[in-house]
Amino acid sequence: MSKLDNSAKPSGSGFSATGKFITRLLMTGFLTTFLFSCATDLDSTDLLLQASNTQDVEALKKKTDSSTTEPLKVEHGIFTGVVTELLPDDLKGLKHQHFMLKVSGMKYNGLLIKIAHDIDYAPRVPVKTGSQLEIKGDLITNAQPMVLHWTHRAYNNSPHPHGYIKFNGEVYH
Repeated sequence: MSKLDNSAKPSGSGFSATGKFITRLLMTGFLTTFLFSCATDLDSTDLLLQASNTQDVEALKKKTDSSTTEPLKVEHGIFTGVVTELLPDDLKGLKHQHFMLKVSGMKYNGLLIKIAHDIDYAPRVPVKTGSQLEIKGDLITNAQPMVLHWTHRAYNNSPHPHGYIKFNGEVYH
């Protein structure tokens, strides 16, 4: 058998067992390094906002569950309200457009929540103070202030529900 003969590999396998092990080891090291570097500068809410996919979110939730901070409480839903303040964009990691929304209706009526809209995955929403919005996303209820994020389509093949922002008849996702 020549060195280039792949007949010794099990059928259907893209990598050898050693190659798969090395790939997993590198990915685990990358994720651990990412989590450690984030944890030194960010609180648990910021960590969740920096997560780039559902697996990262789940890993970050587990990390915060075992730390001294309270576990993140996330509620997926549709929220309506009025923009009360435009905030500076967060340009670290995934870029987010930030603004404050005074919620109308539902159980959070009258509360101010921070919107973190990922502008790396969805277009910027041209909101102004006083803009009326409908937003579908994940509300982190034990953050101060509460943070509504994941206001865009789910990444690639993620099982996470899609989010959006409706403004002036347009849907931004």
